[in-house]
Amino acid sequence: MNKQYYDSDLKIVIERRNRRLKEFFKRGGYNVKILGDMNKPVVVLDNKILISCYVKNFNLYFNKEPFSSTIVESIKLTGDAKLSKERLKEIFTTCKHRTAFKLKFGSTSLYLSGYNYVDKQNKTKKYPVFARFDPKIYFTESKAKEVAEFLENEGYTIEIEK
Repeated sequence: MNKQYYDSDLKIVIERRNRRLKEFFKRGGYNVKILGDMNKPVVVLDNKILISCYVKNFNLYFNKEPFSSTIVESIKLTGDAKLSKERLKEIFTTCKHRTAFKLKFGSTSLYLSGYNYVDKQNKTKKYPVFARFDPKIYFTESKAKEVAEFLENEGYTIEIEK
């Protein structure tokens, strides 16, 4: 089998799985984002909580706590997969999840959402872009502090928000 075709097919399958993952939470009444590696996505609830879960093939596993091997619920991500809203709420309240961190521009309602470059072809002289929607999410406080420090050294007033 040609590796190029295999990689292309695999990408299509992973994109379908991740789409089903988002649809699963939407059917349960929750707004999530999928971030990070598309093979091992991090599920972020309302830009605030990194849900203790992982996907393997088309199966979603909810963990008791982050990086734990204790599975509290698993579900096959079919096109119509669903858990009751009550069960999802129970998982969100009884399991331990990680906090997501965002960088806020001073006392405004603007968050770091990405970067632009003065020279886009060579990606030099990057500068931050702040927006009300779709903030960059940091998985650890230390990374958020590192980026905040960089931006403050560039003259921006930054607040770290959980």
